[in-house]
Amino acid sequence: MSSREHDIRFGTITTYLGRNGTGKCTGVNILPSLDEKNFWIAPINSKGNVARCEILIPMDTIPEMVNNLNNMYKTYREKVLQCNVSNKEEVIKSIIQEDPEGVFRYMDTSTAHLPESDRILLPDDITERHCPLTVYPFEYGWWIHVPDKEIWPDKKYRLREAGFSPAIAKLIEKAQSLNCRFISLDCDAEKFDELEDFEP
Repeated sequence: MSSREHDIRFGTITTYLGRNGTGKCTGVNILPSLDEKNFWIAPINSKGNVARCEILIPMDTIPEMVNNLNNMYKTYREKVLQCNVSNKEEVIKSIIQEDPEGVFRYMDTSTAHLPESDRILLPDDITERHCPLTVYPFEYGWWIHVPDKEIWPDKKYRLREAGFSPAIAKLIEKAQSLNCRFISLDCDAEKFDELEDFEP
C-alpha cells in the first residue's frame, strides 16, 4: 500500500489489533484496489506508517457502511448529550459491543519481551508442571493462559518463587489491561513499545 491521498487522521491516538498484536493508531489509510471494485483500509501507526493490518472491502457496500456509521454516530451524539463530561467514557463503553460469550482475545507479541532466563524456565512440553502458569509450547514460542485478576496476586508470587523475572509479570498485566485471555509469544511477532525489549 503506497498511496496516501486518502489518509484520514484522527485527533487522538487509538489502537488497532492485527496479527502482530495491538499497536497505536493515529488514523486510517484508504486505498482503492487495482480493479476499483474493492478498497483497502489499514491503520496508520504512531510513526505515520501504514501498519501490516488490512481489510479488503467491496466498493458496493459503501452506501450501507456510511448509513450504519451515521446511525452509530447519531446514537453516540444522543447519549453523550444526555451525560456530563465526567461519565462520557462510560457512555462510549456502553455503545461498544463486548466480545460475544465464548469468544476470547489474545495478545500476539514477541518472545523478545522475556529475558533468556525466563524463556529457559518456560516448559518445552505440555506435561511439564514446574511453571506456575498454564503454558503450551509450539514451534515458534509459547501460548500462555492469562490468569484472572482475582488469582493473579498468588500467581505473581509463585512466579517470583519459581525464579521468573518481573518481565513476565509485566507481560501478563499488559494482556490483562487489553482484556486478553491468552498471550501468543512468537519469535517472529512484533514488539510493544511499552514493554522492555531484551533483544535490541
